[in-house]
Amino acid sequence: MAKVQILQYPLPGADGGGEETRKDKIYISFLPVKMNPAESLFKNIESMREWQTPYSTASKENSNGENELDLVLDAGAFFNFQIPGDVKTIIQMALPSSSINDSFSHGWSSESSNPEQSIKDFLKARADGASGKTKIISNAASGALTAAGKILPTIMLTTYNSTETRKFTWNFQMIPQSREEAIVCQNIIHNFKLWSSPGSFQLDLNISPYAVIPKITTYDGADCPLGNMLKLFPCIIEDVSASYFDNGQIITYKDGMPKSILLSIQTKELIFHTRASLGNAAIPLGS
Repeated sequence: MAKVQILQYPLPGADGGGEETRKDKIYISFLPVKMNPAESLFKNIESMREWQTPYSTASKENSNGENELDLVLDAGAFFNFQIPGDVKTIIQMALPSSSINDSFSHGWSSESSNPEQSIKDFLKARADGASGKTKIISNAASGALTAAGKILPTIMLTTYNSTETRKFTWNFQMIPQSREEAIVCQNIIHNFKLWSSPGSFQLDLNISPYAVIPKITTYDGADCPLGNMLKLFPCIIEDVSASYFDNGQIITYKDGMPKSILLSIQTKELIFHTRASLGNAAIPLGS
């Protein structure tokens, strides 16, 4: 069990609507994890359908008034992950107002097949390997096909190659309303940079960037339809971008903190979905 703090944006009551406004929002949380260096990514491929985001986002205040979470990571059914020792926080943010694109892309290849040529090749191979009467019949059949002038249509054969892992772009517009919330915004950006960066210049599994487990929930940490529809798998962070401009200008508070920050996080899932992982229905009919 690990004790971690939750970096929340917006802070409770900071958006002017207080508790009731927060209850109307959907939140996405990010938990940083790393693979066990000596282990495969997968523990049990057969348990893929049972994959559940293995942590809770429900928190309580500690003695210092901070939101704290007793975190138990049990990705046990499927992924070989562990919580890094230097991770003390998870990030929880209101879902961006911009659209979320859930794209399933599959790779297929097509090639043409000429049945006439295939028949000729087959008959020629038969003739080359035959002798006597059989060879005469094969040669005659091939010649008859050519003499008849029959043109058989070309057939396009399409075969499945692979499925792309999904990519998501999460755009968060942060407008801190207090010094406390400004500090939270700075720490959120800093943590995303940390998690997406290697531990040193010597690249190996022990110091590679962390993956993140995303989770979409309601205000009180409960599952919600959008989370069930997206079925997010653990991701790598491909890009972290922070724009400190507002209408082409940098506008700051007296202490130099930008009044508006656009944070863009690009994630890519570690694996792709299958029929087994998607299940029979997102929501059972009649429920």
